[in-house]
This record gives sequence, structure tokens and C-alpha cells, in this order.
Amino acid sequence: MPAGGRIPEGGCLGEANRRLAEGGPSVGETLLYDMALQAGHQAEQDPRVQAGFRAWSTCMAGKGFVYADPWQANDDPRWSTDRPSDVERRTAVADVVCKDSTGLVTIWQAAMVEHQRRTIASRSADIERYEQAKSTRLANGRQVLATM
Repeated sequence: MPAGGRIPEGGCLGEANRRLAEGGPSVGETLLYDMALQAGHQAEQDPRVQAGFRAWSTCMAGKGFVYADPWQANDDPRWSTDRPSDVERRTAVADVVCKDSTGLVTIWQAAMVEHQRRTIASRSADIERYEQAKSTRLANGRQVLATM
């Protein structure tokens, strides 16, 4: 039982998080992840990437595999086995060949970088607050460890 006989809100983890965050700005722990995810979704909706997906899909169809985009191939439920099947291997080879021949990876990466940069520029204040919160948590953690 903790000192004083009462359990702090959120238990010991809640208390530790409050002590670490004390004095810093409040930010969501998943801010950077959420921003990266958002930029990724925006990149996938980019007209250049959508055109790349269509070219990739056409290439895959020419090899006997029907998928609208690489995620459908990646997430095909037939691949939920312990060992890859021959069709899974052939699909993977076709995927790489079609990504290469269509330039999809280069197109997708360029769009991703562009959308990440836009996100960073538009959310710079949030990123700064996140950095301040992280610095505060590290300083508070060092202080707690120094007293042990």
C-alpha cells in the first residue's frame, strides 16, 4: 500500500506520469505518430500515388493478380499462414517487379516526403510543445533518479 494509505489516481503508473510531466506542456503521447500517419494517408490520396497504384494494379493484372493497390496484396487473407505458399511467393515477386517497372516506390516516397514536410510546417507549434514536454519529462526523470 502506498504511503498515506491511498492509491493515487491511475495507480503508480498514473503517479509516475504526473511526476514526469510536471511543469511541462500537455501533449498527446502519440502526437508524432498521429502526424506521420496523417501524412501517410494524405500521400496515398495524392493523385500521383493514385495514378501509380492504378499502373501497379494494371501490371499486377497482367501477371494474373487482381489487386486495386499494394495494400490489398499485402493484406490478402490467404497469406495468414505459417508458411508462404507458392502463390504468395509469385505474388510477392510480381509485386516487386510491378513496383519497379511503374516507379511506384519512388512516386510514393516523393509524395510521402512532401506531405510530411507540409505536416511539419503546419504543425510546428505542436511539434515544439512536444519537444518541450519531452525535455521536461527527461529532466524530471533525471531528478527523480538522482534522489534514489
